[in-house]
Amino acid sequence: DTAAAVTPHPAPPPQGGRERTGAANSPRPRREYARFPGMTALATLIKRDIRIALRIGGGALIGVLFFLTVVVLMPFAVGPDLALLSRLGPAILWLGALLASLLTLDRLFMADHEDGSLDLIVMSRTPLELACAAKALAHWLAAGLPLIIAAPVLGLLLNIDLPATSAVALTLLAGTPALTFTGMIGAAL
Repeated sequence: DTAAAVTPHPAPPPQGGRERTGAANSPRPRREYARFPGMTALATLIKRDIRIALRIGGGALIGVLFFLTVVVLMPFAVGPDLALLSRLGPAILWLGALLASLLTLDRLFMADHEDGSLDLIVMSRTPLELACAAKALAHWLAAGLPLIIAAPVLGLLLNIDLPATSAVALTLLAGTPALTFTGMIGAAL
C-alpha cells in the first residue's frame, strides 16, 4: 500500500518556466561557418571585442576626438599660413592617426586579463595566433576605421585638396592595420 501512495515527482521545467518540446528544443543549425568550425569562435571573438570596445570607454569616439584635437591644435603650433598647412597636412593627419591609435591599444588585452577571459582564450582550441589576429581586427574595426573615415573631413581643416586627402585616407587604410598589429605586441607585453 505504501508503494502506491508514493508517486514520483515530475521533472522540474527548464529555466524560464516553460517546457520546450519539438523543434524548439533542437539545436539551431550553423549555416555560415559549417565547414570551418573554428571560424565561429573567431567571429564571436571579433563581435565580442567590438561590443566591448564601443561600450567600455567609447573606443572609437575617444580616438576620433583625440585625432580632432591634434588636427585642430596643429595650426596653432605651425602658424596660420595656408600653404604651409596644406604642405604639412598629410604628415599631421598621419601623426594624429598614429597617436589616436596608440591611445586605445592598451585596452586590447586589458579587459580580457581583468575578467579572466584571456585565460579561456589561451586554453581554447583556437590557435592563439588566430585569436590575437581576431582581437587586432576587432580593435582596428572599432578604433582604426573611424579614424580613416574622419581623415577626409579633418583634411579640410588643414587646407588639403581632395585628391591629397583621398590619398592620405588610402594610406591610412593600409597603415592603420599595421599600426594595430605592431602595437598589439606592446599591448601584450
